[in-house]
Amino acid sequence: MKFLFGSEKYLIHQKLVELKRNFKNENPNADLVVFDLDEDDLKMVKDELVQTQGLFASRKMIVFQNALNLKKDRQDSLQEFLKDKKLCKDENLEIVFAETNEKGAKSTSTKLGQYLKRQGEKFIGQRGGMEFKKMTDDQLRQWINSEFLKRSERKVTDEMMATRELISLTRGNLWQLSNEIDKLINYKEVGEVKAEDVRKLCSGKVETKIFDLVDAIGSNDKKRALLLKQQLIDQGDNEFYIFTMILFQIRNLLKVSECVRKGISNSFEIKKLTGLHPFVIQKTVGNLKYFTPEKIRQIYQMIAELDRRAKVGETEMNKAIDWLIVRM
Repeated sequence: MKFLFGSEKYLIHQKLVELKRNFKNENPNADLVVFDLDEDDLKMVKDELVQTQGLFASRKMIVFQNALNLKKDRQDSLQEFLKDKKLCKDENLEIVFAETNEKGAKSTSTKLGQYLKRQGEKFIGQRGGMEFKKMTDDQLRQWINSEFLKRSERKVTDEMMATRELISLTRGNLWQLSNEIDKLINYKEVGEVKAEDVRKLCSGKVETKIFDLVDAIGSNDKKRALLLKQQLIDQGDNEFYIFTMILFQIRNLLKVSECVRKGISNSFEIKKLTGLHPFVIQKTVGNLKYFTPEKIRQIYQMIAELDRRAKVGETEMNKAIDWLIVRM
């Protein structure tokens, strides 16, 4: 069993992609099943595992995402199920648990979290599974340079200045850093990347446009929403990143609207309860005027369904975002 957790979600995502890709390359005809317990009902998951005839007869991989978001009794139930079905001992089965959102990253002290850590030790040979922590600035600079070399066999000149510019523009967000690195590689077809290239091409964080995009959706200005989405694509932002940011903001709307419903409107109190940055809280409160709690939940369900379809290859993410904007 493999257990991926920690505060750096980009690295967890990349590791999960790597594990799934390697598994399919080594086992082209094998099955790969993904359950996101943020969205999939636990009973349905267990029923499907039990009822699927011959599930463990051939090579398979099962990915459980966000199991630590379950309530305590459901975590306990899942742990007992794992033990009872002896899934971890099946030689034809690879199991991966991955915590892909912030709540799960902070919940590894639970009974299930500790159990997954112990099981994860067998995979990496050290205590505690695979934890992906936020990088220091030095680690970020090394990561940026390694990504340039890996993606283009190119180096960064005046490295300290260029990488500092990138880190400052993106605030160390690896999702956005990855997008900016791709933009720089595509722009600078030959030669080394310089600090002036970073200043010329990179636009920094996209959160403001995401807030504007959600505003446009909420006010039913679909034409402007589609235009903003296309601007993000044109400036080189990956459609999966855009989708992730829309999902992130809808989750923020859920959190903040719940605070407001309880009569909590002070930004400091909201920050204590949600852990959101004050800037995000300010923008989210502004978005709220367009959304009822019921509308937020409906949109979240649509996004969850699109996410599921994208994961299994049933839809293209670029078209999925357009579909979402038109129907939100």
